Amino acid sequence: MCQLMSKNNKIIYQLTVEDIQNVANQELGRSLSDAEIESIIEPIAEKIW
Repeated sequence: MCQLMSKNNKIIYQLTVEDIQNVANQELGRSLSDAEIESIIEPIAEKIW
């Protein structure tokens, strides 16, 4: 049972602000503002669920 619980709690994917900024720089040619980062947190979470 402990092995199953540890597998269920394993982090599969983690995004950092740096990851998001790297994609923004590649795709948009610029970094996102703090407000832009805040505005995409919920939509990203919704796509994952």
